Amino acid sequence: MPIARAVENRCYVLLANAVGSNVGMVSLENSLIVVREDGLVVMADEASETLLTCDLQQNQCS
Repeated sequence: MPIARAVENRCYVLLANAVGSNVGMVSLENSLIVVREDGLVVMADEASETLLTCDLQQNQCS
């Protein structure tokens, strides 16, 4: 859904989520960055901590 909303509304979407367990609940990261024009996506995996970066002026994400 975040990818579709970014493309439809021509906006950036940055979604952050935790990974690991906390207070008996397990979080599956699924953090991502969507760049509006291209629908370019960089996603974190579900099992490890990951730092996502994006230069919004250059549309270069990693």
